[in-house]
Amino acid sequence: GQGTDAHTEVNLYPIRMLKADGTIVNCSYDDSLTIAEGARGQVVGTAFPEASSYPGGWADELSMSEGYCQIFKNACPMYSGTAMATEHRFRKNEFVRKWGDVVKEQKMDIEHALMLGVGGVQQANAGLIDKTDSTGVERFTWGLIPWISTFGQIQSMSYSATGYNDFVDFAMEFNRPEFGSSRMKLIYASDKIIGWFAKLGHGTSFIGNTAGSGAHRYDVMNRPSVFGFNITQVVTPFGTFNFVNHPLLRGQWRDLAVMVDMDKVFYRPLAGNGRSRDSFINTNVQNPGVDGRVDEMITEAGLQITVPENHVVFKFSS
Repeated sequence: GQGTDAHTEVNLYPIRMLKADGTIVNCSYDDSLTIAEGARGQVVGTAFPEASSYPGGWADELSMSEGYCQIFKNACPMYSGTAMATEHRFRKNEFVRKWGDVVKEQKMDIEHALMLGVGGVQQANAGLIDKTDSTGVERFTWGLIPWISTFGQIQSMSYSATGYNDFVDFAMEFNRPEFGSSRMKLIYASDKIIGWFAKLGHGTSFIGNTAGSGAHRYDVMNRPSVFGFNITQVVTPFGTFNFVNHPLLRGQWRDLAVMVDMDKVFYRPLAGNGRSRDSFINTNVQNPGVDGRVDEMITEAGLQITVPENHVVFKFSS
């Protein structure tokens, strides 16, 4: 908020002034001009020299509370005219081959952001990155893990103690009808957690913990999906948990599983006013006169997650 002494500083460089008595005063940039406090004045207009550049602009800053769209950019490196005309033995068009890598790079950038990104807005020149070519804002979309950890639920699990009974108890409380949660849940999990479901042995696995606790009837199965990857499915009377191995849940994330209600999550490319900022390609963005070519791929999109209580991060410990 503004204090009592808040003000806006404006630099005015008058060329001519019409005084209240009708006289005209010619001014120069070097003149020292004093205006009495409280005096009134009228700015008539501005003038620009021939062949001058565009002036600075002003706009309202919209309020941004959630659902940020992040701008993703990946560029194919400069290929000279010589390289563009050179045929290689195995992949003749090296530029086309490299473009295939650029598309994969952008796909992975988006996937990282939608899983691990922390949402927010900051000035582009705030110091984190050298942005000498831009003074606009940078927007970062929320990823599943940070958003659910901040606004959703966190459930503790144990490799040595959690069994089928614990999943039944959790499902019974979590899938109550008044919560409006669907009874079919997708859970992204690490290879460590997926392996824990498949292992045998007392007290060292999901199966071992389940059998050791006296619950000899449990529903856990592996089945292929229509997309070709395997799903580890845990069925309880109160809902079904579909565990899918996610390659980004590695390293410091190996003990996490993210349960998502897919009916409450949406991928949102920016679109409005007849324009779409979903993935598109800008061709020939190199400087004029360069004997070469640079193309770039741009996507402006974000992840919208709603109803926080319908999503859970499982944290496994030994």
